[in-house]
Amino acid sequence: MSRQILPWVLAVSVACEGATAPPRAQSPRLVTCVAPVVLLTERIGAGGEPRFNWSPPCGATYLEVSTPDHQTSFWIIQGDTGKIAPGVTYGVAPPDYSARYGPLPLVSGARYVVRLGVMIDENSYAVVGEGAFQR
Repeated sequence: MSRQILPWVLAVSVACEGATAPPRAQSPRLVTCVAPVVLLTERIGAGGEPRFNWSPPCGATYLEVSTPDHQTSFWIIQGDTGKIAPGVTYGVAPPDYSARYGPLPLVSGARYVVRLGVMIDENSYAVVGEGAFQR
């Protein structure tokens, strides 16, 4: 019986030898957002983190959550590969994006603003949509 198993084990070993790692997840290819974009915020479950959607479903390169006066940022994500697709949960950066700042904990009952933008260059962006929500 061991003679029957051995060829199968060798075949698996040979097949795995040349295998490569699965490709890294990337943001979807979307048309770049152009103002005006309507932002919608929803809650995921009781006490869950906010989830941000927008219409039309387009790609952005910058998302920021801040106080209504824009003086304090709580979370900023941006990237230069791919685009951020609608359906972003607070604190969870999309594939091939990373948080430039935060996320900081949101305070229950406090009001916040989320801004969606498109990068113009390394240091600036154009806001294409903005919306408010309460934690």
